[in-house]
Amino acid sequence: MVSYTDTAAGTVTFTVLVPGRGERRGKACVARRKHRRKHGRPCNRYRALGTFRHSDRAGTNTFWFTGRVHGRRLHAGSYLLAARASYPGGVRSVPAKAGFRVRG
Repeated sequence: MVSYTDTAAGTVTFTVLVPGRGERRGKACVARRKHRRKHGRPCNRYRALGTFRHSDRAGTNTFWFTGRVHGRRLHAGSYLLAARASYPGGVRSVPAKAGFRVRG
């Protein structure tokens, strides 16, 4: 179950992120290159698996997350769920992230 609190009615876009291998380039974590002699320090690079939206109201909102994105079941492992609210007038919130696990 996903539960969150919103200050005003709007639409929240949830993005499911999966960790992958990357390498540090300055402050950024970028995709690893196969044929490079020098490699940066390893880091976790998250990529989006898919998104879904939820219409909410002001106050506490809850819904059941089935562990499916675009009709496909998520494999066992660790993921991040990023949420970003959009309000009338084009105002958007700062993304909030929370980790979750799918058990096989």
